[in-house]
Parts: sequence; C-alpha cells; structure tokens
Amino acid sequence: MSSPTPPLILLSGSLGSGKTTVARLLAEQLPDGVHLESDLVYTFFRHPVPPHLPQAQRQNEAAIAAACQAALALLRRGYPVVLEGVLGPWVLPLVQAELAGWAGPVHYVILRTTHDEALRRVRARSGPGLDAVVAAMHPQFEALGSWERHVVDTTALTAEAVVGRVLGGILGRDWVWRLRDALPAAVEGVP
Repeated sequence: MSSPTPPLILLSGSLGSGKTTVARLLAEQLPDGVHLESDLVYTFFRHPVPPHLPQAQRQNEAAIAAACQAALALLRRGYPVVLEGVLGPWVLPLVQAELAGWAGPVHYVILRTTHDEALRRVRARSGPGLDAVVAAMHPQFEALGSWERHVVDTTALTAEAVVGRVLGGILGRDWVWRLRDALPAAVEGVP
C-alpha cells in the first residue's frame, strides 16, 4: 500500500502578517512536516538587493524558483511542506512553472492584517527600521480579486487560531490551487 501524496501549503502574506510563526506551527501539526522559509534563500546572495525594490526582480525570481525546487525535492521524498514567503498572486506564474509536473495537492493561503497591526508586529521584533518595507509591501496584498477567497485575516487572531483556520480550510479544500489551471489575468505582472 502506498502512502498518500504529501501536501504543499503555500503560505503567503506581507511583512507582519504572521507567516513565519503560523508556518512553523502548521508544520509542527503535520506528520513529518517541513517549514521551508523562502527568506532563507535571500541570505545566499552575496550582493543582495532589498527584495521590495523594483530592481530586485531578477533576484526575487531566482529566490522563489530555488525555494520551489527545494520544496519539490522534499515533497517527492514524502514530506509535507509549508513553503512560506511573500508569494503574492503576481508570482504564481513563476511558482506554477517551477512546480510543473507536481500532481500532489497544493493549498494556497494568504495571511493578511491591517497596516497598523503589521507595523506594530514588525516594530516589536525589529524596531522601526522596516517601516518603509511594510509601507511598500502591505498594499500589494489589499485587493486580490479572485484570490480573496484564499485570505485569512490575522489581525485579531492568535497564531494558534490562524493555524486552526488554515487546517480547517485544508480539510474543507478551501485553499486548493490546481497547478494546471489557468491563472486569472489579474495576477499578470508585479503590482
């Protein structure tokens, strides 16, 4: 008897939305779960460009492609993966291309909070130095068109409550994204 195909959970959101905490807790809930932080790939670059700047596009695409390939290697070896990062709908064409051939379940979840709450969370862990990054990234996750059904508002929830909602949505197949499906035109290009 073969074991079930492990799921890939793409956990997205802007800075301060709770991605890292929720991804870690979520992976702990999955037997053999792996939390893959796409941000780690950015530490490999010896001459990094801040990812929120337009001139970082080539670097960002390389980092996302590398994270997807790492996820694919783990999935093919039977590990459920929570791939966490700033994986907004505008990068899904790249994710789709990198994961081509993966037939297992993919769940796409976008965490979102208010701008003020994102600032509060980021300042609590890093100080005010990232205020400009929050200001640049936060609006990109505000109006997502057909992807709104994949959003979980984390503003007033504990990380554990968010994990409960995400797991419930996975069981209910609320977050399913079929890699073979055409992407809505709204995700073309970077906002």
